Amino acid sequence: GQGERRELRGKVSSDAGVRQLMFNNKPLTVDAQGLFRAELDLSRGSSDVRLAATDRQGTQALLNFRAVPATGAPSALKINHGLPNTRYHALIIANQAYRHWPQLKNPINDAQDMKRMLEQRYDFQVTTLFDATRRDMYAAFNALRARLKPEDNLLVFYAGHGDVDENNQRGYWVPVDGERENRSNWMSVVDVTDQINALGVRQVLVIADSCYSGTMARTALPVADADLVGERHWDALRAISQLRARVALTSGGLEPVVDGGAGRNSLFASSLLDVLAAVNEPIETRRLFDTLAARFSLRAMRLKVQQTPQYAPIRFAGHEAGDFIFVPKR
Repeated sequence: GQGERRELRGKVSSDAGVRQLMFNNKPLTVDAQGLFRAELDLSRGSSDVRLAATDRQGTQALLNFRAVPATGAPSALKINHGLPNTRYHALIIANQAYRHWPQLKNPINDAQDMKRMLEQRYDFQVTTLFDATRRDMYAAFNALRARLKPEDNLLVFYAGHGDVDENNQRGYWVPVDGERENRSNWMSVVDVTDQINALGVRQVLVIADSCYSGTMARTALPVADADLVGERHWDALRAISQLRARVALTSGGLEPVVDGGAGRNSLFASSLLDVLAAVNEPIETRRLFDTLAARFSLRAMRLKVQQTPQYAPIRFAGHEAGDFIFVPKR
């Protein structure tokens, strides 16, 4: 039917001039302004999109994402669709006034905007920690341990410098007083995982916007089944919500990431905030990530940024088959 077809529109540009644009291995017409359009077939619930642009110098840019139809929730379903009435907590850490590392511009902006989003659009109890030492971070996790109950959910957001030990590929969050060559007071991702394990809550999502943040998680999660619609979708969501989840959403893999690029926010935080603002029904983070990755890729291509967000289970943290579910306020 008509509702199963969507039009994809976009713009492609290159200083050298665009020679060719391929959409799922078929050439697309690009007009003088670089605008293009293509028809998507969503009759099977979702559609994988692969765009490949080549400029006149032979440079190629690729963009892959999954197009998913927006589904309006049937009105007969109960509020929150029978999902458990869960308490949501967030610990937001932002480091930028570094003593031994280059200063960063965006982390505290990102943290304040994320706090506002989680409190106003969702229903999180938020703790913020700005320019934190390692001791500050441990103290914050200890305070959470006293407050959180086993059925609660926790989001941990970190923005600041990150680094990696080349010998064992272990990633680190760098505290505000961290020294350049001395890792003894850095916080390794293993330390973070230990803190999460000690909390014993049902679902934990770590969002890390730092260099080498992908060291926290290595194996990809299975792609969400976009073909489940209506009550079958909510059945799946209810099942997921009961299982333990220990997942990480990171701004990059094993590469440096950019600070700035989107005004007051980092490119990653800006993309994430936009996606969170558009959610109008409960959504699992895997599905949220698909939208985030597509939005981020388009912006990164425009700014010529080599950075790929990732979403995967945290290693050695006891992840089951759950996923962190965002529930917007009614």
